[in-house]
Amino acid sequence: MSRQFLQATAILLVIWAIIIGAYLLWSVNRTGDLAIVSNPPGARVLLNLEPTMYLTDTLIAELPEGKYSVTLEMKGYVADPFVQVVHLQRNRLSAVSFDLKPAPPPVAYSPWKSPEKTRPEYQPTFPITPRETDKTDLSDALQETLGQRPESRRTQQPPPSAPPVSESRVPGTQREYGSVEVASNIFGADIYMDGNPTGQKTNATLMVPIGIHRFAIKKENYKVQPEEVIVNVQSSETGEFLIFELIQDMESLPYRIQINTEPVAGGVLIDNIYRGEGTVNVEVDPGEYLITFQPVDGYDSPRSQKISLTPNKRIATVTGTYERRLEFSMFIDSLGYPRQSGGIYVDLGYIIPGEGFTPDTLWGPAVKYVKSMNSYAWEMGWGIATRNPTGSDYLRFRFDVPEGFTRTRPLMMRLYIFASSKNYPLTVVNKSEVDLSINGQLVWEAHTPEQHIKQGQTDFYETIALDRYLIPGDNEIVIKAAQSSQCFIYCRGIEIR
Repeated sequence: MSRQFLQATAILLVIWAIIIGAYLLWSVNRTGDLAIVSNPPGARVLLNLEPTMYLTDTLIAELPEGKYSVTLEMKGYVADPFVQVVHLQRNRLSAVSFDLKPAPPPVAYSPWKSPEKTRPEYQPTFPITPRETDKTDLSDALQETLGQRPESRRTQQPPPSAPPVSESRVPGTQREYGSVEVASNIFGADIYMDGNPTGQKTNATLMVPIGIHRFAIKKENYKVQPEEVIVNVQSSETGEFLIFELIQDMESLPYRIQINTEPVAGGVLIDNIYRGEGTVNVEVDPGEYLITFQPVDGYDSPRSQKISLTPNKRIATVTGTYERRLEFSMFIDSLGYPRQSGGIYVDLGYIIPGEGFTPDTLWGPAVKYVKSMNSYAWEMGWGIATRNPTGSDYLRFRFDVPEGFTRTRPLMMRLYIFASSKNYPLTVVNKSEVDLSINGQLVWEAHTPEQHIKQGQTDFYETIALDRYLIPGDNEIVIKAAQSSQCFIYCRGIEIR
């Protein structure tokens, strides 16, 4: 019994040793390197809104893996882009580059009061220690990651000089002033000093009286980190750089639906309630909504869309695209006359092999009344005895496609065509077959129509997607009796939409 216990204990100890060893192997050296360059160089690096001892161009070695926000501070300049987010991976070199552009001139501001507080010292949350890296190693690492930088980017342009503070704007002209640059990752936040609005928005440089001041920024629907910074402006020769992070406050955002129609203004309905035309921006309660669009002449309406608003998704943006309508039709009416709409035309005749089209309204397809369908239709056949030589009846429909016409939905043709059991003279085989071509491309060859006239379904049609066959300008669709056919074919009409 004791021997079995010892064996089980030994197995458990081995398993625990394996688990601990795997964890140690996983956790060791989970760091990466970060290369930061700027044009011009010499800017101080800030990681996660906190200043470091590094100046560009630099390589920060063995940073714990994770996400870092990177920006730069240099008197008289603003980084472009202002902030970049880097996902640092284990044993990988990541790199970011900035252009430093001259900052806008400072704005003079005189506060109402200056509270006597001291600025707390910065304590980094992780060790940031420069690694002894000579210039050659750094250059090799940067060139490998970012590519060779031309020498011209080393040319440093002097920052614009600050204009003199207007004595009429700032009371007490004998007082000294220092500059404070206030920046945020999202521009346009209101800047406050000592609890009072300055009238300026980030990013801006303020000339303020020397002394201790409190700075904060505010922007609607955003939280700010840090909420406030206390700074001691000590001299007109040195400047202070403050950076704030704006984080969108989802809980303060209203639930909103934003809808836009293009390229024309169409009516918009939300849950079948009309809300406007073209652009609609409404606040609603959380939940599901059905967005539909009203018809516009000459266009196909956008498809309906269902959207859902939740605490994690408070704004829904919908674009309804109206597509230019291309619509043609031609039918034989109840009196036996062809009627067209949309600018489609037909010519008819017969085709003799080797001779091409022979337009002929007398000996080509004839309009016949089909009793079983109680309607008129074109009758087409092959080998008509009254023609010598015999040939195949054809219908050739022509229409125009505008230049630059595009659609996301397919353009479809509906062909109202029917087989019959009415044989040609001197034939006995019951075979109705038809050929169809679009712009010279054969689509059907000896095709038997799916519907027979004896079934009497006049509204039956067969569909073909036209997009792959159409061309800008003139287009033609040719329907003719196949040479192998021995029974008449009947066509009531054609519709393209």
